[in-house]
Amino acid sequence: MATALVMESTGTLRESHGRGMNVMSEEYIFPADLPEIDRLNLQHNLWKRAMKGNCSVPADELDAVFAKQKEPAILDLGRGTGIWCKEMAEAYPEARVVGVDLVDSVPAGMPSNCTRGDITQGLSSFRNQFDLVHVRLVIVHIKGDAAKEAAIGQAIACLRPGGIIVISTYDESYASSSRQFLSPARDDEDNSNRSWCTRYLAEAFGRSGECVVGDFTQKCLVNNVAIDKKSIRSDSFYIPVGWDGGDGTYGGVTGEMSLRQTYALFETCKPSLISKGVPQKTIDEWERKAEEEIKDPRKRLFHVVRSIWGRKL
Repeated sequence: MATALVMESTGTLRESHGRGMNVMSEEYIFPADLPEIDRLNLQHNLWKRAMKGNCSVPADELDAVFAKQKEPAILDLGRGTGIWCKEMAEAYPEARVVGVDLVDSVPAGMPSNCTRGDITQGLSSFRNQFDLVHVRLVIVHIKGDAAKEAAIGQAIACLRPGGIIVISTYDESYASSSRQFLSPARDDEDNSNRSWCTRYLAEAFGRSGECVVGDFTQKCLVNNVAIDKKSIRSDSFYIPVGWDGGDGTYGGVTGEMSLRQTYALFETCKPSLISKGVPQKTIDEWERKAEEEIKDPRKRLFHVVRSIWGRKL
């Protein structure tokens, strides 16, 4: 639970439609309160289960990079609850781990090799210092392609030569059991090849539902002159929502975790929807249809995580 994990939160929150929101950024549309901390920790463990570890970059590749430094350094941009930083600091006790975010949350039992930075002061003080820069679910909250590309460039600048940047996010559309992406459902139409889950998130984020952020992120790495083009890799992790994934790879436990995370994510999105002027009755109807879709055995869903990484020259 968040109340057990987090010992302090120094960021001031503003109330919005029953949830505590951060006061540092208008672009970040999600709450930053204790229920959201619980959801983020659940999501972390879900991703960790899907990736079979804390990072999508293969462990041997990370170990090879870290072995070149007496004191390897890891930067987590968009630290969230701090759980990823804490676990990486425990896994690599010889490393210096720094996590930054808008709201300051501190996990209990933080290792001495893990510290916090203030992202509101910019990243210039972190240039050329890190062997791994981890960016999870940050780019999706930045508005405009130019701003997204600039943020990725600033993150790359924090790397030492030979260091790795890894950027992970959800694809904008849910996928079917055959791993075909499902566009947002439409009112009063046949939605057999569309998704109300995709619609719900598309409305909250104000986007079309097309899977573009992952492709754009990869394009930014390709176009950045500091990145070794031959080193760029990507992987997609298909996380079943409320079922076992069909092939036994994930199992029912992962599906149940994903189901709880999905319902919590719907709650997380509600302040954004209400602030956009969406009537509560409409929100309830979208949520009802999304839940019916998830429970329909004829329409199994995946929530897809895409990770892209590359090495600095």
